[in-house]
Amino acid sequence: MENLLLKVAPKEEIDKKLEHVFETLFGQASPERIYFEEDDMSYIVDTGNDDVRTEGMSYGMMIALQLDKPKIFSQLWKWVKTYMTVPKGHENEGYFIWSCAPNGQANSDGPAPDGEEYFAAALLLAEKRWKIKEYGDEARVLLHVMVHKGENQDGYPMFEPENTYIKLVAHLHMTDPY
Repeated sequence: MENLLLKVAPKEEIDKKLEHVFETLFGQASPERIYFEEDDMSYIVDTGNDDVRTEGMSYGMMIALQLDKPKIFSQLWKWVKTYMTVPKGHENEGYFIWSCAPNGQANSDGPAPDGEEYFAAALLLAEKRWKIKEYGDEARVLLHVMVHKGENQDGYPMFEPENTYIKLVAHLHMTDPY
């Protein structure tokens, strides 16, 4: 795939700017960081709401994937699975809690489909890039739940069955307007 940025700047300049932005947002010494590490996990804070959201975590995983940073990817995904997994037996089992406090406490018990769809995409791409089959397996399980949940009256799918649009909220029959 052609890098269109190369039409306006040399590769070295582009790489330098990308590294600066990455260090600003992900660097542990940066006062503007959104990425926080704790032990073998990490999370991304939504600075407008002072919480951790599936959307931001999935975007962080995609950034780590695109910049070839498997450790960051793994740490983000571990935090998601540790704190954002909906508990077994809940109607949203198989999904992720869309908002948590930075300490991992749930702010909701429901999912937000955009987070799940980006988790699945990031996991599938990570499987291909880093040859980690477990990521692909987790993505395929998630995608199956997103499509088939509710067929046994056990919750709601994330795709509208009649038109396949991704929903804004799993239990509502409406798509995301953005």
